[in-house]
Amino acid sequence: MYKIALSTSAECTNPVTLIESAAGVQSDLLSTPTLAKGKIASGTYHCIMVELSKIVNTASTGACTTAQNNLICADGQDSKLINGTAVSCSGGTGNDQRVVLYYNTLSASTSGTRVLLPPTSAVDTTSGVTLGTPVVFPTNKRAAVRINKQVIQDGTCTISNPTFSISIQ
Repeated sequence: MYKIALSTSAECTNPVTLIESAAGVQSDLLSTPTLAKGKIASGTYHCIMVELSKIVNTASTGACTTAQNNLICADGQDSKLINGTAVSCSGGTGNDQRVVLYYNTLSASTSGTRVLLPPTSAVDTTSGVTLGTPVVFPTNKRAAVRINKQVIQDGTCTISNPTFSISIQ
């Protein structure tokens, strides 16, 4: 994971960064599901952006008998980084690229080719991933972003749609 940002706009404009790492942070999501902690300005946020590698690795533990690289995107699938840079996935696991998952209150999608793109307008329900309700922060509180649902499916060792939570501390 390289960056987590939030926006008060459902179109994911003018993001506020919660955490950023130029080198990326590798996490064991089974043992440590907290992705980030940081201070966020008070407000109602309609978009959560998670910039990460397009490759999600599974270790050879438990039901996964061999390590496996899983791709978040297919060759030719488009994404846009939080800074606005366009990305087109290519090269499979041999070409590590950054992509962004856009969770927003406009989206009606949980999968598909546009989950890695921000909404193009205030009526675009096809871009990003559904964020059921906006996240509301009181004044100057710390936020913790966690994975609530196991990302790696038991038995098949492939990735599934994660469920995030944001707690106020």
